[in-house]
Amino acid sequence: MISEFIEKLFEKDIQDALDSADTNNDDVVDWDEWRSDLKLRGVPDAEIEAVFAKYDKDGDMVLNKEERNKLRADLLKQTAEITDEIDDVKEHGSKVT
Repeated sequence: MISEFIEKLFEKDIQDALDSADTNNDDVVDWDEWRSDLKLRGVPDAEIEAVFAKYDKDGDMVLNKEERNKLRADLLKQTAEITDEIDDVKEHGSKVT
């Protein structure tokens, strides 16, 4: 459960970075903008690099609108899944396997 909580915190940081990291307002988030924003939020380098690499499909070191939309959609899906799991635990109690 703790790992899910931490994962949810990272998702929130990443979502917030998508909204604020484009500091020069060129409608793309480049690597330096991405890293700077998430470092200020305390996100570890490995997490920053992994997420950026996963969504920078063309390898140009920027997240264009399409890449950011894919990331945003995946974050929403993950957040919904974690929320459902938390609700399930609240409703049915902890599941020990």
